[in-house]
Amino acid sequence: MKSLESLVFAKTSLDAALAAIDCGFWPVPISAKDADGKRPIGDNWRRCWTPSEIKSEFTSGNADAVGLILGPGPENPIIDIDLDSDRAIDAMRSLFGDSPEYTLGFRTSRGCHWLYQWDDRLQVINSAVKHWPPDKGVAEQIEIRLGCGKSAQTLIPPSWHNWYTRRIVTGK
Repeated sequence: MKSLESLVFAKTSLDAALAAIDCGFWPVPISAKDADGKRPIGDNWRRCWTPSEIKSEFTSGNADAVGLILGPGPENPIIDIDLDSDRAIDAMRSLFGDSPEYTLGFRTSRGCHWLYQWDDRLQVINSAVKHWPPDKGVAEQIEIRLGCGKSAQTLIPPSWHNWYTRRIVTGK
């Protein structure tokens, strides 16, 4: 398995998808042209795509962005902590301090995403997405994107959404 360096320095979404395979993740081709700009291609997208399938979707013009499958399945399974506001970042810091150790992080138009290694103990949650704290409004919540064997993915750099290119930030 390659280091995350190849994923971090990918120049195109196709390069990022191929690097993700080398890192043990399951990338999924995304059509940013559709209404929400985050829709995976095909009905059976939660699976291990081969490099030739990925290349085909990008070279045909069907795909123009890439996501990573969340939860169990891949050799290197991950979860995504989605922080869409400064208040959500503050809630995360209240739980884990100023510098939680994450695998990879990136900025979005509204905030940031931190990717963490999947832990099998999370399976008991049995939900693709959870919000915390439950008594706060969405803008103040941490969105914990687990997958848990259900269909969940996160759009990764250098993909773009709503005219904002996602940018990698360094993890520990």
